[in-house]
Amino acid sequence: MAISSKILIVEDAESDRVLLREILSDYVNIHETANGMEALTFLQRNPDTDLVLLDIYMPHMDGFEMLACMRLSPWLAHVPVIILTAAEDEATRLKALKMGATEFITKPYVAELLRQRTASILAAAARRKECRPGSFAHQMYDLSQSVHCGISVYEVPANGTAHMLFFSQSYADLCGYNAEEFTAMMENDTLLPLTIYPEDQIIFRQTVETLLTEQQPVYQTLRIQRKDGTVRYVSISAKICAKFNNSTIFHVVSLDLSNADSRSQSILHRALGNQAFDHLTNIYTQDTFITQTHQMLMEHPDEEYVLIVMNIDRFKIINDLFGIRVGDNILIQTASYLRKRLLGIGTFGRLHGDSFVFCLPHHFFDMDQMLKTQAVLCNSFGINYNLTMHSGIYIIGEPQLTIRQMCIRAKMALATVKDNYSMPYAYYTERMHKAMLIEHQILNDMHQALEKNQFIIYLQPIYSLHFHKPISAEVLVRWQHPVLGLIPPSQFIPIFEKNHFIAELDHYVWDLACQYLAERRKQNLPNIPLSVNMSRTNLSSPDLVTSLCVLVQKYGLSPAMLRLEITESAYMDNPSQLIDATKKLQSHGFKILMDDFGNGYSSLNMLKDIPANILKIDMQFLTSLETSSRAAALLLGIIRIAQQLEMVTIAEGVETKFQLNFLRTTGCDNIQGFYYAKPMSTRDFDHFLADPPMM
Repeated sequence: MAISSKILIVEDAESDRVLLREILSDYVNIHETANGMEALTFLQRNPDTDLVLLDIYMPHMDGFEMLACMRLSPWLAHVPVIILTAAEDEATRLKALKMGATEFITKPYVAELLRQRTASILAAAARRKECRPGSFAHQMYDLSQSVHCGISVYEVPANGTAHMLFFSQSYADLCGYNAEEFTAMMENDTLLPLTIYPEDQIIFRQTVETLLTEQQPVYQTLRIQRKDGTVRYVSISAKICAKFNNSTIFHVVSLDLSNADSRSQSILHRALGNQAFDHLTNIYTQDTFITQTHQMLMEHPDEEYVLIVMNIDRFKIINDLFGIRVGDNILIQTASYLRKRLLGIGTFGRLHGDSFVFCLPHHFFDMDQMLKTQAVLCNSFGINYNLTMHSGIYIIGEPQLTIRQMCIRAKMALATVKDNYSMPYAYYTERMHKAMLIEHQILNDMHQALEKNQFIIYLQPIYSLHFHKPISAEVLVRWQHPVLGLIPPSQFIPIFEKNHFIAELDHYVWDLACQYLAERRKQNLPNIPLSVNMSRTNLSSPDLVTSLCVLVQKYGLSPAMLRLEITESAYMDNPSQLIDATKKLQSHGFKILMDDFGNGYSSLNMLKDIPANILKIDMQFLTSLETSSRAAALLLGIIRIAQQLEMVTIAEGVETKFQLNFLRTTGCDNIQGFYYAKPMSTRDFDHFLADPPMM
C-alpha cells in the first residue's frame, strides 16, 4: 500500500540513500539531498515535509548544525527528525536528543525496526497536527511567503564574522535574487556586501555585536540593496538560537517595511518577543522609538527630519462616555494610521496614554495632508462625539540633542495649542524654549518669593454706569522678581494652577487685600469692596468657608467687602461641590461674582445652578461688538437674563468710547477696562480714589 507522507533523506553516501529508499519503499514521496545546506533549501520550499532522516556527519553542514537551524525555525521546528549514524557512543546520542531529535537509529540499519519507527513517528505527528492551518508554525510560513518577511540563519565563529547558513526563498525574493544566485553568493561570502546597503553594513555588524554581547533579541532598521539597485527599508529582529563548537548560531527575521501590515507585525512580535512594542497598539514603545529614531538620525546626518507629538483631545472624556474598550479601539486605529503612513519612511510609537510620536524626513511631511487624514481618521471612529487631534512639531535643527529633548520641544509646542479648536498644531520656536527656562525659574523661586513678599497686588477700578464713579475694584497679583522684573500673572498663574501652588498664593493675595482695606479704614479713608479670584484648588477645600471667615474677622471687615470671583472651569471640574461652596459663602455674607461669563460651553448651566450675586461678562463680546451684530444681540440678551435673575452686571474689557456708549443703552450696571483705568499699584489707587476721573 503506497503511503503519501513526504520524507526527506539527508545523507552524503549515495549507497545509504539507495538502501533507505528500499527499506521505505511503501512511501512514494521520498526526496534526497547530500548535505545539510541542500536539505535546508529543500525544507524552506517544502515546509509540509512530514519526516527528516538525517545523517550526523556530512560535509558543508553536518547533522547537528542542520538540526539546530531546523529547531530555531518557527515553521520547521515541528518536523520530526530521525538521526542516522554509525556512532554508538552515548554522548553523540544524548547531544542529538537534547537538540531536538525525535529518534536515534544506528547503522547498519535493521529494516523492520526503521519501518516501525518511521510509521510510529508519522502517526504521532499526524495526531499532534503541529503545523495545521492556523497554527503558529503555519502562520509563520504564510508570513514568509505573503508579506515579504525573510528568514535567514547565521553562524559567528569565535573571533570571526557572521556567515549565512540558511535563507528562506522569501528572503531571496526580498533581495531580488533567485535561489541559485543567492546560494552562490552565500557560499562565496559575497551575500552580505551585495545585499545590505553599503552605509548600513556597519549597522548590521553593530547589531550582531550587540546580540552576542547582551544575549538578548535585538531590533533594528536598515536598508536592503536589491539586485536591480533599488533600496528597501527592512525591520530586522535577531535572536540567538544555539551555540556549537565556539560558534554562535542566530536567526534574523527581516520584514519589508514597504509591505508590512498589522498581522505580520503581530506574528513577528510573538516570534521574537514583545518588549520593543506597546502591548495595546503593537507599535514602538517610547524607549524603542527613542532608540530607533536615534539610529535613523545617525544613519542620515545630511537629511532634515521633523518630529511630531500628537494627542487626542479630551481622551479621558471618551473613556468616561463610551467606555475603556471604545477608547482602546481609538488608540489601536490611531496606531494603525501611523503604521500605514510611515512604515518604511520614518519611526513612530506611543509615548503614553493618548499621546503618539513620529519622526520622518521633512520632505515627506505635509501639514495640510496630515490635517486632512487626521480629520478622516477622527470621523472613522464611529462615535457620536466631536473628536479632534492636536500636534506639536519640532523641525530637528540640533541633532546633538537627545531624542527625549526633541520630544520635549514638540510637547512644548503642543502645549501652546491644547484645547484650541481653531488651531490644531504648533511649531516649536526658540521663544518656547525661553518660556520653558522662565517656567523652571518660576518653579524654583516661587516658595522663596512668597516668603520674601515678592508678590504684590494691583487694583483695577470697576465703574458704575448709574452713579458715574468707581464702586469697587478687582485685585490682581503681580510678581516683583529680583532678576526677571515685574512678571505678569499670565506667565505664572497657569504654572501655579498645574502644581497647586495657586492655593497658597490665593490665601496670600486675600490677606493683602484685607490688609489694604483695613489700613484705609484705620486712616479714616473711604473704602470700596474688593473682588479677589478663587482657584479651583481652593474651591475644593473643605476649610474654605472657615478660613475666609477667620480672615475677615482678623482684620475686622464685613464679608461683603471681600467679593469672591469664580470661573466656569471650577464648575466643570465639580459642579455640585462648587454649588455647595457658594451657598455656604453667601450664607456668611460674602458676595459671589461669576467671572468670564460666556467664555465657555457650560456658562448657561452654571448660571442656572449657581445663585451668584454679580455677573461679569467676558470681554470677547466687546472686542467684536463693532463688527458683529450677533455679538451685540448676545450681549444684550445676557444683560436681560441677568436682570431677570436680579444679578448685577459688569462688562469687562471696555476700551473704546463706542463700547461705553453701547453699554449705556443696554442697562448694564458696571464696566471695567482700560478706557477708564488700567490695573494700578495700591499707592496709585489711593490717589485714584481721592480724585477719580469723571465718566
